[in-house]
Amino acid sequence: MICDIVDADDDGDNWDDVDDMFPYDSSRVGRF
Repeated sequence: MICDIVDADDDGDNWDDVDDMFPYDSSRVGRF
């Protein structure tokens, strides 16, 4: 398990930098 990836922006997913760079929830696009 990759422990380096954390939900730093606390939006329920395991990505923080992607959500911070874009005004939409880009971390969930194509990840359904």
